[in-house]
Amino acid sequence: MPCLLKSTAWPTPEHDMWSLTCNGKHTWTESRASPRSLMSHFQERNAGEGDKPNYFLKGYHLLVCGTVAEPTRLQISTLLEAYPYQVISLEPRLFLDSTQRGNPLLKASHAQRILLNNNLIIRVGTGETRERPSKRRAEGIVRGLGLFVAEVLRETTPASLFLSGGDTATAVLEAIGAQGIRLHGEIVPGMAVGTLIRGLMDGLSVVTKAGAFGEKETLVALHEYWSKKGKEKSA
Repeated sequence: MPCLLKSTAWPTPEHDMWSLTCNGKHTWTESRASPRSLMSHFQERNAGEGDKPNYFLKGYHLLVCGTVAEPTRLQISTLLEAYPYQVISLEPRLFLDSTQRGNPLLKASHAQRILLNNNLIIRVGTGETRERPSKRRAEGIVRGLGLFVAEVLRETTPASLFLSGGDTATAVLEAIGAQGIRLHGEIVPGMAVGTLIRGLMDGLSVVTKAGAFGEKETLVALHEYWSKKGKEKSA
């Protein structure tokens, strides 16, 4: 099971994003600085003093949104108004209907081509439906989304990765074989930045956020943060 590396950069409880409760297994719960934790069932370790985020110089940003929460829909719309991103919307039946078996690979290939030349958002559904699927269907959707993203990443390396929704983040990490995230801080309260540990995208800069969390400008702040870090790396 992957581990979540807890940053030592936050010296006070107000800046401690995750707290640990043990009920026979490690479970991450919310602290005062964060809504519901994005990662559950992760072991706690501390990031080393010399750990630094790894920002790739080339490539485009990949945002993966597996939630249909209203805040995330609004954040995506606001981002699209401010910056150029391509969007791929995946209907849930793509992962649930056995007659759709070949379509995920075709769409993944399409996503790879887009990511070579554009920032890309992958989301489930059109972003307009408010209907919540049953637990069983939701598990199938998020598992399929994780495998879909892994397929996209087999042939392309984004500059950075964003994962919205705790179940989505867990599914993607497992699908790409990551052992965890080394945390380095927050971009805005509740949106953590770190680097992936091992797996297909070892060392990639990754940002996580609870699906129902954040202001309308949250993803704009994310893009501008990435842009700033990219310029600093190039200097």
